[in-house]
Amino acid sequence: MKFLEYGEDFLFDDMPKVYNPTQKVFITRLYGLNQLQLPKRVPIIYTSKAIAWRLKMHFNTNKEQLLTDSNFVYLDPTKNPHILHLSDEKRVKVFVFEEAAATRNIMLLIQKDGKITHLYAGACVFLREILLNDVFVSCIVTGVEKLYMDLNRALTPCNPNELNDIIDELERLLHRSKVLIKIQLLVELFGSEQLVAELGNQLPSLVHLNDTYLNYNGHFLCLEHFQMDAEKARIFVEHEPNTECAKHCHESEVLVTVKLTMDKRKKDKPNNYFEMHFSPLPSSFNLKVLASAVNPAQIFGITYGNMEPPSIPEYLRAFCKIPSRPRFPKKSKPPPVDAGKPLPAEKISPNKDTPAHYCIRKPNFEYLDDDSNEES
Repeated sequence: MKFLEYGEDFLFDDMPKVYNPTQKVFITRLYGLNQLQLPKRVPIIYTSKAIAWRLKMHFNTNKEQLLTDSNFVYLDPTKNPHILHLSDEKRVKVFVFEEAAATRNIMLLIQKDGKITHLYAGACVFLREILLNDVFVSCIVTGVEKLYMDLNRALTPCNPNELNDIIDELERLLHRSKVLIKIQLLVELFGSEQLVAELGNQLPSLVHLNDTYLNYNGHFLCLEHFQMDAEKARIFVEHEPNTECAKHCHESEVLVTVKLTMDKRKKDKPNNYFEMHFSPLPSSFNLKVLASAVNPAQIFGITYGNMEPPSIPEYLRAFCKIPSRPRFPKKSKPPPVDAGKPLPAEKISPNKDTPAHYCIRKPNFEYLDDDSNEES
């Protein structure tokens, strides 16, 4: 997506269709990378080393060096701020903050003329370390004009303990039958890193990573928690169905497939096939935490491609300093007549029998006869 205020200078989590030498392309996450297509002429990509390393592995798998170090400008979260030049020769400061999780998503703050004009939260979910970062706190204390968040899950039911619940359910599945069960766990190649890290931490020496997943994400996981010998493993982490998993099961063992998905579940499921809901995108809980901490002037939803801008839920509007205008404003009603405002003379009638638009009885007003004496 782009920011209206910066025109073509910035592009986030997407690739341009037309090469622009002054455009700065930021990649803040790897989830959904399969939908990202490199153009014929690759622009300069601004991102962290952790994300860039996996980007190069993903696009260079066919022995074709589509991405090299020359295609990247590395944004080091420990060396904030980063000075970038715009097409109008002005400068902005970009602050980068990285999740303390295996996903390594990043969040960007853009400062221009001493003001934080934009905070791009991307797909950041693990916010604690970012919100407690001294540099981050010093940036937002002066105010944030616009906060951009991923609102895909803003209206779906929220489970703050989703990761632990999935791991507990997998553990129950391993022990719910007298027959020894092994699990082929199907996950997304990117976006599931923290779940896999927690799985290895809570079920040590039971989880085996396939070669592809290990090559992409092994540098960001504590490999001591995982089982390198597939024969001894009980859970096989795969990014697609793998017939090799069945070879590691003996005659008395049953292989069960569990798929983690954020889509609607299948109606007709084959035997020994299960689905569990999981999404690496921010939940309503994550959105509330960030919005309440930042307290921005305005909140916007992140868009991708030709996606229509999402509407902002009411529970997020409450954290905005500038209330957003309703899409269809109500018709204004004529203001009520103010009783304290004097009316024109033609509207006033001292005689209640005289027709007039308004009938006002003046206080202490006396009617006099013709014979009455005006002098007291």
